[in-house]
Amino acid sequence: LQVVSLYEKQNIESEVVSQALYGENFHILEKKNDWILIQLKDDNYTGWILNYSYFNFFKTNYMVNIPCTWVYNSPDIKSYPRIKLFAGSKLKVIELRKSWARVEITEKKLFNGYIPVRHIVKKNKKLNWLNIIKQFENAPYLWGGKTVNGIDCSGLLQLSLKFLGLKIPRDTKDQRNYFKNFILKDKSKILKKGDIIFWKGHVAVILNNKKLIHANAFHMSVKIEQIESALKRINQQYVVIRF
Repeated sequence: LQVVSLYEKQNIESEVVSQALYGENFHILEKKNDWILIQLKDDNYTGWILNYSYFNFFKTNYMVNIPCTWVYNSPDIKSYPRIKLFAGSKLKVIELRKSWARVEITEKKLFNGYIPVRHIVKKNKKLNWLNIIKQFENAPYLWGGKTVNGIDCSGLLQLSLKFLGLKIPRDTKDQRNYFKNFILKDKSKILKKGDIIFWKGHVAVILNNKKLIHANAFHMSVKIEQIESALKRINQQYVVIRF
């Protein structure tokens, strides 16, 4: 499956606490009827998934580096698109051609497909995380989401920093604690590109000295807006991270 929702309870109508992207590894903590309690390896987040929502472990060497892309039946844009993958999804590349990569995909059964080379990057290669985050502008807001189909503020930060090689926690309170040694003491300093602002239960990223980007429930989307207007509307104490 391209993306699997992690639920708070063994009920698909319960809160979605996070999502697991294709190729993410996890530990199985408990099995109960049609449900499995898992812990994601990258951020240790736990939640319930349906029993049929996962496959056996497989090694990966590349990662999708754009909001979403397709894996095709053959190296031809007119061929059948087999599976849609999202930014941060990990996959196994078998062969690199000029403009296509042959990949091994685990779905209901194992198959070889083709993905545009421009849409993937080696897992250990670091990218400009601010360029990644800007690609999500206007994506819909979704509590617990981690894809361009729907994403929340902490998911947006976590996903974009993955391309810098950082495995940060899932929730804002834990993310803030992760960066506790990088809190800017003097908030009178001008905010600059790459700064991170944490409020209670919310986070945004500074793009320049005038604008920030965040997934938020006010716009119900990922929005780039004026720093001043966002601070005024949220109207809470905040901390600034500069790393």
